[in-house]
Amino acid sequence: MFVSGQPAIGEDGEIDGPGDFDRQAERAFGNLARVLQAAGSGMDRVVKTTVFLSSMSYLDKMVDIRRKWFTAPYPAESLVEVAALFSPDALIEVEAIAVVSEAKAGE
Repeated sequence: MFVSGQPAIGEDGEIDGPGDFDRQAERAFGNLARVLQAAGSGMDRVVKTTVFLSSMSYLDKMVDIRRKWFTAPYPAESLVEVAALFSPDALIEVEAIAVVSEAKAGE
């Protein structure tokens, strides 16, 4: 399953935590987890992520956040610094590729 970029958007449709990388990262990964669960997969079935960052200065924080959401063996990951995301307040966006059970995928 290919999951398109998950930003730090809250239930209100707004950026959760403008200026707060930790909060935005938790929201983005939480959104990813919800999408995966709805499709019959989960964070433990992610095989690859691409994380878009507004600045590589968040790299150390990303290492800590990755350890919260994934366990070894970790999925393959690409970290990409971008000039801008969809909103000037967005600091992170996460894409993923995950495995879905055949039964769920065929429904």
